[in-house]
Amino acid sequence: SMTIPLLIRMGYDKVFVTAIVAVAGGLGVIIPPSIPFILFGMASGASVGKMFMAGIIPGILIALLLMLYALYYCKKHGEDHAEVSVLHEKGFVKVFLDSFWALLTPVIILGCIYSGIASPTEAAVISVFYALIISMCIYRTLKFRDLKGVLVEAIRTFAPILFILSAAVAFSRIITLLQIPEMAGDFILSTFSGKVA
Repeated sequence: SMTIPLLIRMGYDKVFVTAIVAVAGGLGVIIPPSIPFILFGMASGASVGKMFMAGIIPGILIALLLMLYALYYCKKHGEDHAEVSVLHEKGFVKVFLDSFWALLTPVIILGCIYSGIASPTEAAVISVFYALIISMCIYRTLKFRDLKGVLVEAIRTFAPILFILSAAVAFSRIITLLQIPEMAGDFILSTFSGKVA
């Protein structure tokens, strides 16, 4: 929510930054650590590790395409903003090193999962504490007084999801106990024949 106003203040076109941020927001679901992947895995029994691995290549491709388009757009419409000039003066290596601790997050998560140190759910918890530590101690973008607001916002976001997940698990258990899948299968096989069945 803070990204768009920041980019507009830097001089970028409102339509361009809104579109690029909206599309890039989908990467949070695709690239590990993905909370929707974990919730889907818990509800369906699918392997969260395999879903994480399946999301890496599509996520990288989408990110590269977005970067190429942003580069094309900025070359075409100009990129003469003070903040951008500062980044150019720093150079890629300096900017990369400044972002090193943040970029280490997916490496830690995938490393924990595929080395067997932690399960996907445990790795997600590790990533939360890691992000909290680097935000408060290294980048200092999060103050201790802001912590309560962050926790409250997290509860507001995920409490409804937990209720939905618990209802889905209960519904799945009831369907299994009542043998509804078997009843549906028997009905289909007794009613239809051939390729349709």
